[in-house]
Formats: sequence, structure tokens, C-alpha cells
Amino acid sequence: MRAGYRFGLAQHDQSLTLQFKALSPTLSLETLDARLAALLAFGPGPLPLRPDWAPDKTLAMALSARILQVAAELQRSVHLPAFDAGKVLTCDPMPDQPGGWVMTLAVPAIDYFAPPILHQLYSRVTTLVLNLANPAHIPGNIEQLSNEVDTEIRLPARSAVPLSQSTYHLLRTAQAAGMPWRHTGNGIFQIGWGERQTRVRSSQLWGDTALGCETAQHKYWAAQWLNQAGLPAAQHGVANTEAQAFELARQLGNKVVIKPVDRDRGEGITVLPQGEEALRHAFLAAQQYSPQVLVEAWAPGVCHRVLVVKDKMVYAVKRLPIAVEGDGVNTIADLIRRANERRQGLPVWQRKPPLPDDTQTQACLQLYGLSLNDVLPAGQWAPLRDIESTAWGGIDLELTDHIHPENIALAIRAAQVFGLSAAGVDIMSTDITRPWYENGAIINEVNVAPLLGGGPASLRTLPALIAHLLPNGAHIPIDVYLGGPEALQAAQERHATLCQSGVNAFLCTPDQTWSSHQKLLPTPHQNLFDRCLIQLGNPQAGHLVVVIQNTEFLTTGLPFNRCATFTVVDAQKCQSAQTGALASDDEVRQLLSLFSPPARDQSSSAP
Repeated sequence: MRAGYRFGLAQHDQSLTLQFKALSPTLSLETLDARLAALLAFGPGPLPLRPDWAPDKTLAMALSARILQVAAELQRSVHLPAFDAGKVLTCDPMPDQPGGWVMTLAVPAIDYFAPPILHQLYSRVTTLVLNLANPAHIPGNIEQLSNEVDTEIRLPARSAVPLSQSTYHLLRTAQAAGMPWRHTGNGIFQIGWGERQTRVRSSQLWGDTALGCETAQHKYWAAQWLNQAGLPAAQHGVANTEAQAFELARQLGNKVVIKPVDRDRGEGITVLPQGEEALRHAFLAAQQYSPQVLVEAWAPGVCHRVLVVKDKMVYAVKRLPIAVEGDGVNTIADLIRRANERRQGLPVWQRKPPLPDDTQTQACLQLYGLSLNDVLPAGQWAPLRDIESTAWGGIDLELTDHIHPENIALAIRAAQVFGLSAAGVDIMSTDITRPWYENGAIINEVNVAPLLGGGPASLRTLPALIAHLLPNGAHIPIDVYLGGPEALQAAQERHATLCQSGVNAFLCTPDQTWSSHQKLLPTPHQNLFDRCLIQLGNPQAGHLVVVIQNTEFLTTGLPFNRCATFTVVDAQKCQSAQTGALASDDEVRQLLSLFSPPARDQSSSAP
């Protein structure tokens, strides 16, 4: 079942029941919050409490709010879009259990997130919160506790709806802009309604071509396409054996880069191997990732990532390898150790990979006349790897305002060659402020589904990226009529007027759907909620007219979170969805409240 807007959350929601069989008065909110901060790096939010509540109800409400906040935080940590933590709907004493409480919670709902896994998540978070609130319970150290949380709570949630960091940040940005979104399955999300929508998975967009995606991910053929388009690309060849690799390296002047032919993230890459033994090791390292190995002529300069979305540059960064910054006191080895100790003090899911001090690091330092025992002056950086990579990380220096227009045009043309709506175009250049044809810059790669939200430049430009994807906004107008036969007649007249004026308007009633040509659209779905969702997902729909004639939405919630107009015609003729009889006055009032909810307490919402 797909979720609707029912309880006033800022996203699709559903209800859960939580039971506290007996709350010990020794439970301490101060202890809970201190442990959450120290062991899980969790910053507790404000609590929705009232001074007139009895102490036991205050404790039950406070614990419930913390459970909502921790559960949402852990979901977000695996990139599940639980942006609204939820709220407590009811809090009642258990009639047959002294000291017990029954809580009804409204929680964020994500379509196709299996209910058993969701219930398990909140159950385990409840156990975690109650244990941490108990001063007599001695939790393990941060390593032990964070591993338990990771294994028992985070990993099952991540496996239920595996989403990427890019998808999460796109949805978070859309949510902040008030744009509706919905999971359509398989990790693909629809942002916006009708003709004002796009669909994304990771940072792959609806308009990306399948052939272009496939070709861009094969480095050899990608370079051929770029050459055929008259664009500067890398010189290289494909080797299946060590002998072929040695011969290609000789032909390219022995200044080469060795990499797998069809991998990204910087995996298996060796820059400028010196001598046959180093070349052999580089070939074998690349062959661990792909049976075919690319031997590529080394290009001078630094890799610059230019993000292109729908024929527009969003940002440009200079991609530098991971490094440590000197302080004039500590050796490079000490700087690495101290940085890793700080990372080790975080929960496992917040840690970056430890900075390396291996033989590869030592070889990299030697290129700059450095060793692990050297003390760097304050402000000087020591690189620990040859190149930036997704696997190891790096440092991005934003150059959006400095990149030359000719290099922007080059990146846009490269994305167009592969028919990509979004592409991360990597340009090797000694100076990105000069045109590519003046300093011999080349296009190193064209990346499908480039990482979004991975650095400050990407995070800063996400609002502009979303606005560029949906320049006309994300909502289509929705006119809602509530009542019986007269409401239906008014909606039909409105639909006819819109169609006659050339608007692609669709009419949805509880048992029929009418097209923009005023023709009946057969569908196997026999309820208004599903009929509305179908048209909200219809790329041809420019306007929606909805007739509510029964109480169905009291069960499903609304399929949309806003409407352009809401007209009550003959509400007393609405029917009960359960019995078919006339709806009660209370049911009608509940229907009306869906469209004019009271100002909700935001204290339990995520920042």
C-alpha cells in the first residue's frame, strides 16, 4: 500500500503503536541525552512537553519524542529520506498495566519500505533509548555500541530500500524547497507532479540515454566517441596481457597511467609507474577490477570535475588528493595518527576511511621530497595519494567562478555526446582558467551519475540544481470538490472549461478517470487515492480536478499535500467508504480537517 498525507507531517506518513509496559521513575532524560551525544554523536532536539502533565506522562511523551528523533536520525544515516521525525498522536495509560502507556505515533512513510522492517527499526530504537535512559544500565564503549546499532538497526533499514548519497541529497533539497516526492520502486524517486516532474536514481536522470550511459562507463569507447565528436580525449590502448601493457607503455613514451577499463571511483589506478616491475604491479592491480586494462598516456595537470546538468554547468572543482595540513610541531606520521584518532571517536557510520601511512603514502611523499618523519610548516599540505578518488576521498577546491567559458562549453558538449542529462566531466588541465586548446587539456572521463552532495561546492549548488531541473516548479494545479452529485457536476464543468482552453486536465472521481480530451480512461484501480496517484505520475498531466464523494481519504490519507482550490458543495451527501451510507457529521469534519490541519508542533521534526 502506498502512503498518503494523513497526520500532518511534512511527508507521507503512517501510524505506529508503541507500548511502555512499565516506566521506571529512575529513568533519566539527562542521562539519555548525555549518552546519545557521547556515544552516538546525536544532538537531541527540543521536547513537545506541557507543564500541566503529570510526571509519568511527561516521561512517556519525552521518551517517545526521543525515539522518533533517534529513529529518524538513524534512517537518514543510511540515506533514507525520513526528513520529518514524526509526532506523538495519542498518549494513554494502559488499562490493564499499572504504570504502562500506549502511544500512537505518526512516522514518515516511504513506499516499498517493508512494514516488518520498519516496525523492527522502531522496536529496536525503543530498546536502545530505554537502555540509555537507565542510569543503572552500563552501555559499552562507542565502538561496541555503534557496531551494535549499525548491525541491528541501520543495516536492515539500508537493505530494505538501498539509496545513494546523491538521491538523499536531491530529495533533501526538494523537501526543503517544498517539492513533493515519492518512491516509485527500485530506488527511483519521482520529484514533482505530472508534467512538472523528473525521476532520479542516484544522480541519474530521466533523460539519460541508455546507450550513452553504457558507453560512457567504458573508458576506451568513451574516448573514441569524444574523438569522433572532435573533442580532446585521452590517448590510450587496451591490454589483456602484461606483454601488451608493456608494448603500449613503450609506444606512449613510458609516461602512463594504468587503470581498469570500466571502473570508476579511482579504483585500481596507478599513476606513472616507474620500470617494468612497477608496471607489472600496476597491471595486476587494475586487473583485479577488470579483465581489460587501459594503458593511458599521462596528461599533465590536475583533474577538474565539472558538473553539467541539462546543458548547464552547475559547479567546477579542482580535485586534490587526500592530504594532511602541517602545524609546525607534529610530524606527518603524527598528523595522520591524530586525524585517525579523531575519526575513531565517531560512530562507525560517520567515519571516513582512516588516512593511510602505507608504502603508497611513503612513495607519494617522496615525490615531494618528504617523509613520514618530516615536520611541515603551519599551513603546508602533504598529499598522501597521487590522485583524488572516491574510495580514498580528497580535497575539492571550488573554481566555479574562475573556470574559462571555453572549458564550460567543452564539458557541456561532452555530456551532449553521450546524451546525458547529468554528467561529471573530468578535465585534466594545468590551468582551468585558460581555454583547453591553449594548454593541451583533455577530457579524462565523462561520469554517469556523478556523486552529489559529496563536498561543499556540491551541497551549496543543490538548490540551484533542483530549480534548473524543474524550472516551472514541481506542483501542477489541483482543484478539489467535496460533496455528492452537485460536487461532481461542478467538477465536470471545471474540467470541461480547462480542456476547452487547451489545458491537459484530468478528472478523477472515486470510480472514473477522464482525460484531457474528455474521454473515459479505463483503469483496474477502483479507488480515488490510486486514480490520483496515477495522474500525478502522468507526464502528460498539467492540471488535476478531484471529486471527493466518500470518506476513503480518512483511511489512505491525501495523495497530494496541497491543492490550488478546495470547494465544498454538498458535503452532507458524502458517503461512508466502509458502509456506503451517508457519512456522519464527524466523518465529514475529519475530511475537512485534512485540508485545513491545525498548526502542527514542529518540535519533533528533523532540522
